[in-house]
Amino acid sequence: SDLTAEDPYKPEQFRSVAGLKEWAIDVLERLKASAEAHMTDSRQDLLAKVQSYIDEYMGEDVSLQRIADHIHFHPVYLSKLYKQETGETLSDYIHRRRMEKAVHLLKTTELKIYEIAKAVGYENTYFNKVFKKQFAVTPHEYREG
Repeated sequence: SDLTAEDPYKPEQFRSVAGLKEWAIDVLERLKASAEAHMTDSRQDLLAKVQSYIDEYMGEDVSLQRIADHIHFHPVYLSKLYKQETGETLSDYIHRRRMEKAVHLLKTTELKIYEIAKAVGYENTYFNKVFKKQFAVTPHEYREG
């Protein structure tokens, strides 16, 4: 954006070093704020892409490496950035989304437990163990309850 369009300063302020310095500091602060806002938007777009990818490919390999390859980031940097921006690790997010989808499928479909396990990216026996650890009941007990 054109910074001079919003410039509240008068030309006479540029006749003194103090006036020029005040103007320069103000311009730099506005540039910094604009850059930070742009970075926040870019990071939010990135997080949305990561989360969308996880939701779409949950039943497949959603490893850190695959996600990083998909968005063209280094896996270590992506992992650090995700944690910094969300307060949650990427693996915790993946696990949480898998459990949310499993609960939804258990409540709203007649899919067999092994089909739900596959849909959320787990082997059936491991899915039962993970689900029970999360909810203190098996998927079958959850569905029946």
